[in-house]
Amino acid sequence: KESPVGLGDFVEFKADQFWNQPQSENLVRVLAGYRPKAEGLEEAIRHYRQAYQWCHMTNDHPEYLEKVLESVDLAIRAYPSDGHLWVQAGMVAFKLKKITEAQQYLEKSRTKALTSHVSAVRDLYLARCYDLSH
Repeated sequence: KESPVGLGDFVEFKADQFWNQPQSENLVRVLAGYRPKAEGLEEAIRHYRQAYQWCHMTNDHPEYLEKVLESVDLAIRAYPSDGHLWVQAGMVAFKLKKITEAQQYLEKSRTKALTSHVSAVRDLYLARCYDLSH
């Protein structure tokens, strides 16, 4: 029910019986899906999913970037330890020309664990924020 994230339950069925016998609830079994153990992570994923949808499926809406930033910010509030969310919020705020806000998000990501590539991208955006704010 929640593409592109696999947090829902899964359906197990025997394919040979499924196609060769009349539909029966006995042929199908529901298996519980993965549930994150980290507090706030599941909620953050739901907000991030909404941001993803705004960005990739509803980007013809005139205020879609505002909606993306709003959703990523909600994800940050639910799971503030993920530095990638802070970087993405900074990049979206930058694109919206909210330079001070972008700088704040990007600065906050400096205290979080990131790959060297994402850190370099963050630093590029942060440097541009400094250029524009001075």
